[in-house]
Amino acid sequence: MTAFFITATGTDIGKTFVAKGLIRHMHATGRPVAAIKPVVSGFDPHAWHESDSALLCGAGASGGIGGG
Repeated sequence: MTAFFITATGTDIGKTFVAKGLIRHMHATGRPVAAIKPVVSGFDPHAWHESDSALLCGAGASGGIGGG
């Protein structure tokens, strides 16, 4: 199992962008993918579809977070 942990300080610097790219690449090459966002701040339940977590789910295409 290969694991990636993406971290940085600050917001809007590209952590989710990088994670989405890795998820899409791994999914496209047939590798299983599981993504989690263990800490979420500033979550707006009325705009959940724009959250980082929703973007990571969408990066897995048909598989969502589970990848498959």
